Amino acid sequence: MNKYLLIALLVLGGAMACESSSDGPTGTKAEPGSSDDDKNHATDTEPQGTDIDTGQFVDEDSDGLPDEWEIKYFGNLDQGPDDDFDGDGISNMIEYLARTDPTDPNDPPEETDQGVGLDCADTPWNVEIQPINLLVLLDRSLSMQEQFSDKSFADVVQEAIDDIVKQNTTSGIINFALNVFPDADKCTAEFATQNDEAQQKADPNFEIRCAAASDYTAMAGEVPFAPTVPFSNEVTMDTYQAISQALDDVGLCGGTPICLTLKWAGAYLTELKEAGLLTGKTYVLLATDGAPSCSFALNPDTCVSTVGDGQALHSVQCLDDMCSANAAFYLAAKGFPMFLVGVGDEVEEFKQTMDMLAFYGAGPTLDEVPAGDPYDIPNKGEHFFQASSPEALSTALEDVTNSALSCVFDVDWAGVPDIDPVLEAPVFKGCDKVNIYGVPADEDAENIPIGFAVDCDTIGDEFGWNWADLPQGTTWRHVRTIGDNVDRCTQVRLCPKACEQLKVQGGVKAWDTVTAKFGCNPIIIN
Repeated sequence: MNKYLLIALLVLGGAMACESSSDGPTGTKAEPGSSDDDKNHATDTEPQGTDIDTGQFVDEDSDGLPDEWEIKYFGNLDQGPDDDFDGDGISNMIEYLARTDPTDPNDPPEETDQGVGLDCADTPWNVEIQPINLLVLLDRSLSMQEQFSDKSFADVVQEAIDDIVKQNTTSGIINFALNVFPDADKCTAEFATQNDEAQQKADPNFEIRCAAASDYTAMAGEVPFAPTVPFSNEVTMDTYQAISQALDDVGLCGGTPICLTLKWAGAYLTELKEAGLLTGKTYVLLATDGAPSCSFALNPDTCVSTVGDGQALHSVQCLDDMCSANAAFYLAAKGFPMFLVGVGDEVEEFKQTMDMLAFYGAGPTLDEVPAGDPYDIPNKGEHFFQASSPEALSTALEDVTNSALSCVFDVDWAGVPDIDPVLEAPVFKGCDKVNIYGVPADEDAENIPIGFAVDCDTIGDEFGWNWADLPQGTTWRHVRTIGDNVDRCTQVRLCPKACEQLKVQGGVKAWDTVTAKFGCNPIIIN
């Protein structure tokens, strides 16, 4: 047996011996029939009073009252949850929940509509989603002039990207940036009109139309220039307007310099990250209608040509697959996974290349990387999004953004008011006093309650949430014990079913965002 595995088993064995409660012999549970058969205000299947950070017992008498609280007020663990130490008619458990002094009869909990001791101002306040960053790399090569039916690839892609950016920017859930290849500044009308293949081959300035995004060359010490539309500090509709305008302005020209464009993306995103200007998860979306080309190193006499069945006459017409695959793999290794959308029927000819690039761009483990032929990847044909129609393109872009979407929201405890402005009642700020609601996209619809879920996998069709700061499986009893230590509960995480409501499906989504109310006990699902 592996020695490390043996150590782990020994540790787990010790923990299991300590986790038993007074409900039965060591390692057993209470008899079924009640979730609290011993009436100790604790669910019998929960660990009895274990601190989730230290693993130390904090409720050795299993009465639902934290030992630290009992020692602070009573000096011992002799008091029970239903006892009334100060004789004010309020039980110790209610005094604990209300955060009042159980030894002072002159400090009783307030009577509210929610019951004795439950200070429930129920103050609405926004929670802020953690947006993901999505850098869109858009192919504007001459082949994007090809038609789906009555519209060019370029026009259809522009409309689809415009829609997806607008939908997700409105909700504040994705921070977009845009760059195009070949370099936008080199895609002038002069080059865009040079559509004759022979003229392109003879043109001594052909390499200019192979300029990568932001004219990047990957020379040593080169500083990557900013993209056509950079990331903004805040997700606002200004970004959408800038991207929409840029898509209107940029022309079509040249080849498909994917390798250098991905290298630019890696250099640019790394620079932002190291400067502290890029927070949260960051992804790259590559949308192209053709195979990577524009190499200046490959031999046109022996390479695979990207210009149909003919032989390449210039190195820039060679299939630049290995350079592009390495650039995609490097990009993912730096922490920036890539999605690839292939546009139109022409990508079918180079489907294996598209799929291979998407595989390496997703960030496979070294065990998944083939030892021999780089094309010998697992699950062939399942890695890139193929869009052979406008409808398929819209669906592919939805799938990409939905796959990357974060469903974690930040709670600004400092911003939550201390006094409810309507009720003029104090707002209790505690990890156990938060209600989360889905905000429907339909402005006339009422907000939808989302219940607290210990385990998202067991809540069925209900909408659930829990604290992202706390370990998975943290029980409500543990959350209640944490109480007003709000530094330990700063991020709300939606369970998958609730998260799905924020995703665009068929051009629409059920919820725009989520919001919260503070001061009242939430709905508990499990």
